[in-house]
Amino acid sequence: MLGAQLQRLWSWIKHPEVLVAIIAVVPIVCALIRAIHANVLPMGDFANLEIRSRDVFSLHHFPLLGTSSSASQVLGVGVNHPGPMLFYICAPFVTLFGGAVGLATAVALINSSCVVGSIYVAYRVFGRFGALSAAVIASIITWALGSDLLVAAWNPYILLFPCLLMIFLTAGVASGHGMMLPWLLLVGTFCIQTHIGYVYIVIGLCAFAVVVAGIKDFKQRSSTLMAKRIRHKWLLAVIVMLLGWLPPIWEQIFVDGNIGNLMQGLSGDVHRIGIGLAVRLVAAVIALPPFWNRSSLSDSIPPLLFDNRWKIVDDDVIPGLRSSVFGLAILLSVLIFLVIRGRLKEDRQLVVVSGLSVFSIFLALFATSNSLPNFFNVVASYNLLWLWPIGAFTGYTLLIGFVRSIPVERHSRTLSICFVSITVLFSALTIPTHRDKVHTGNAETFKVQAPLLTQVLRELDSFSPLGTVVVDTSNEPFNCPYYSAIMAYLQRRGIDFNVPNTKAGTLAQMGPARAVIGDEVATIRVYVGRSAIKRRDDAATIAFASPLTPVEETELHKLESVLAKSVRNNQIYLIDDVRQLVNDGKSSFSLTDFADALLYPMRFIRDGFGIKLFQLNFLMLNDQDHELFRQLNALHSKIMNTAVTVQIELH
Repeated sequence: MLGAQLQRLWSWIKHPEVLVAIIAVVPIVCALIRAIHANVLPMGDFANLEIRSRDVFSLHHFPLLGTSSSASQVLGVGVNHPGPMLFYICAPFVTLFGGAVGLATAVALINSSCVVGSIYVAYRVFGRFGALSAAVIASIITWALGSDLLVAAWNPYILLFPCLLMIFLTAGVASGHGMMLPWLLLVGTFCIQTHIGYVYIVIGLCAFAVVVAGIKDFKQRSSTLMAKRIRHKWLLAVIVMLLGWLPPIWEQIFVDGNIGNLMQGLSGDVHRIGIGLAVRLVAAVIALPPFWNRSSLSDSIPPLLFDNRWKIVDDDVIPGLRSSVFGLAILLSVLIFLVIRGRLKEDRQLVVVSGLSVFSIFLALFATSNSLPNFFNVVASYNLLWLWPIGAFTGYTLLIGFVRSIPVERHSRTLSICFVSITVLFSALTIPTHRDKVHTGNAETFKVQAPLLTQVLRELDSFSPLGTVVVDTSNEPFNCPYYSAIMAYLQRRGIDFNVPNTKAGTLAQMGPARAVIGDEVATIRVYVGRSAIKRRDDAATIAFASPLTPVEETELHKLESVLAKSVRNNQIYLIDDVRQLVNDGKSSFSLTDFADALLYPMRFIRDGFGIKLFQLNFLMLNDQDHELFRQLNALHSKIMNTAVTVQIELH
């Protein structure tokens, strides 16, 4: 009996379309196993996601919105990503397996489901070679992402495979598989709720599918059987939308009106990337060689800095406008040729997939041109990650066009072997640990932060308050991972916490129910970086960790004292050209900032402003002070976002 069951299972698995689906998810499973083995404590955005995922099972803190969006500082109004679906998906895994393992498991499940879903939809719409082609494309995306990001619980990267599945579902609906429409709306809802940047892509694809499905259903409404199926499909679609959008709509009506704030901010007078730069960025990912290399997520669109006149500082790091227009024109010409060829041969599937690729490219241009630089006036690849799924689907279209142009029956076995081999190759290449270049620096910092955080949390074990505490985030530096990690630790121990109302971003992240109300039993203050080294007597220090040795800490204080004395003696001053820029208002700081250094030289040196000017080569220094600044800069860089002190003040 068991042998017969195993034989039936093998007869099912050995089908090429099933085999490639299994092979395509192997790198994700391997990345998950590594993450489970590492089991590192979530920090920063990962800890925020853990906190809000645990809140799903809390009536008081039940999340109605997604994470707080950094676009708030660009739009001028506090906004969150539109919905909490990501929290709902992660919640059971975080509860069962803990923060690190639970988040990695949830992300692995999302990515694996979307890979298998894309292959299945491709099989239903385009047959066996459609599924094999989809597996090739999915394996290339996993290779471009790299093993670390396959289970990274950061919302921009989580959406690559869901966005790809959404495009495949759109193709399925347009090809006549109407029951894929509710699934499309579900995946689209997940994408747009998890990251507001996908708003134009989701609305465009869903509108395209709804219009196509509506026209087809209108023509078939006379059939009684079809009318019943049509009602069933649209009823499911409405239910999906109502359930998916009930929490954000409730928040809009009864709480703070996040959807209204988003619409207000996006319709306001904010700088957008614009169509000229959008053409270059879209072409860099989709149309121009070297296409997708191993580090395409950083190489295709390196971080682009805008100056005060909204001109790119390093304009030559991305393709020029002429080459971009030429590349996109060639690609669109090939796709339009496939549309015409499909119509002449009455190949509906080829018409749909090539037509959808053309539509998606124009949708990508529109979405990219309306995207916003971040609050540092920078555009980076993670701001525009929908370009990679659209580029992948375009590559899929070219594969389908190739398959449809040859006698498949005659070369079926050879094609199957080739497609399976390519999938195996890219999946095998993805399995070894790989970290994208953009995140290598973060990973090196994390290696220092993780043991320091473990030490701090170990020392916090003795803290057992008899009530709610305040976590004072008023001094939280940008991109500091410790605050949210400490709050996640408190939550894991069952200690409720609130945050000050003055830190709107943190309060939006943690939910409005965590606003300080005044009856908390203690305040936790966290000092990070240079401020963590400062000795304080106004509260009890219960945890301290620093990467500096005692000798290095002594050297730090000595260097600061000597350089502060040089400032006091007027041995350090601004270069004349820089001073002129400041006078002309073309610098990010004023002469008043530098004049304060004469009044508070130790603060000028210790708090980092002097080091910032040194890094920019804005200071006139003698050889001795230049060497002292170099040494001080090295020590400050070592403790930036790493050294940490935690103090408790009982009320």
